[in-house]
Amino acid sequence: MEGGRRRYRGDRRKRIAILRLLGVVLAGGKSTRFGSDKAFAEVENRPLIAHVLDSLSLCDATLVVGRTALELNAQDSPPCIPDAEGFEGPVAGLVAALGWAAQNSYSHVFLTSCDLLGLAPEWPRALASEARPAAAVKNQVWQSMCSAWEVTALKGYRPSSNSSIWKMLDDLGASVVDPPEGWANVHGVNTPEDLMRARKRLRAQQS
Repeated sequence: MEGGRRRYRGDRRKRIAILRLLGVVLAGGKSTRFGSDKAFAEVENRPLIAHVLDSLSLCDATLVVGRTALELNAQDSPPCIPDAEGFEGPVAGLVAALGWAAQNSYSHVFLTSCDLLGLAPEWPRALASEARPAAAVKNQVWQSMCSAWEVTALKGYRPSSNSSIWKMLDDLGASVVDPPEGWANVHGVNTPEDLMRARKRLRAQQS
């Protein structure tokens, strides 16, 4: 199956409207380069993960993978589940999320991570409308933490224990989506220096 390059357009409103979309935040990483638990590093007096959850506000619900509700320390924190056993890294989180979404009658999953700032709230639904069985933003490489998946995407396909989401997107012939307007504002926080830059960007946007 060939993945086709697509752009966000306004002619898919009906398909977007009927999606039952679960926004998923992967938060089980070890934060090795960051040196501490970056999910709770503060930007404008709020943890990174809270800003990421804000970007999923137009999803029907959210889920955190790799954490417990107690760790989030928030009264209205979303459900939290562990990574799937038998897999490594983000793949373990994706497999767990797809299984939970299917059990709870969602049609699609939007996948991101606890350290990715700048996603626009309208992007998850737009991307999910292109998922056959998956879709992701791609410029020179797959942006796997901005990807959408039908909950049945892995039916008949089992990733290897050390697979990557990039490889899964290739294997499944995922739809290629051009970076949307505003993509330049998306940035990952992998080091303390990245965090300082994120704080500066957010202050500049709010001024």
